[in-house]
Amino acid sequence: MAARLEPAPAVRTPDLVDLRKVSSAHLDTLLEEETREWNEALDWDFRKSADLVRRFVDLRALSGCALMDQGEAVGYSYFVLEDQKGLIGDLYVRPRYRTAENENRLLYAVLEGLVTGSQVRRIESQLMMILPETARDVPGTDFLATYERNFMLLDFDAVPLLPDRPARHRIHIEKWSDHHQDNAAQLIAASLALIPVSLTPTVIGGAGHVYFVVAGALSSGFFYYSSRLAFLRSNAAARRLLTASIICLPLVFLLMVLDKL
Repeated sequence: MAARLEPAPAVRTPDLVDLRKVSSAHLDTLLEEETREWNEALDWDFRKSADLVRRFVDLRALSGCALMDQGEAVGYSYFVLEDQKGLIGDLYVRPRYRTAENENRLLYAVLEGLVTGSQVRRIESQLMMILPETARDVPGTDFLATYERNFMLLDFDAVPLLPDRPARHRIHIEKWSDHHQDNAAQLIAASLALIPVSLTPTVIGGAGHVYFVVAGALSSGFFYYSSRLAFLRSNAAARRLLTASIICLPLVFLLMVLDKL
């Protein structure tokens, strides 16, 4: 029998960095490991969600933080805003680094990002891959409410078939496919390209500084609403983007005309 004389190497404390400063290449191993864990623990296919995270990270359109150790991501969390509601989309730390301390570092960072400079009145999350620490120190604990989520499995072989008869009402169910993600990415890219395009008149001397500031703010707001629609895919987000397009784009052209008067 051999004895180890040297102490076991300690796990390094990872660095906390802004998610917009990393690329999908840094997250690949982490997301692959998270996908396997979702499949093994919950029988859930996480691949589409992981691909969506990669797309938005590369577009620098995902707010959040990552835990980095020697250039590799070992944990991450992100959030989105919708009016006065914030949503923590995910929080995952690799098992080797999974401690309440590391999870709390990410949690504190995204909560700070949600409440700083915003009008958020409610924050929601469904964090399925964190440690079950009942005594976790969370900011605003007095306002925190937790709800159990039950997952049920159904054996379709043991379920009787539906009767073979015409349906009472006609319905149309469209399955989610990758082309929806492509449309979301195109929406983000197009709205992002609108920012430098709207500022070009000032750069080439065709408009003044007032136009530059206001047009930059309007096009940035349009990019914000486009990102929210691409990520949330809700009717409310679609209506807000439509309203933003009706207001922002005509105002940019009106500013250009008024700037010449």
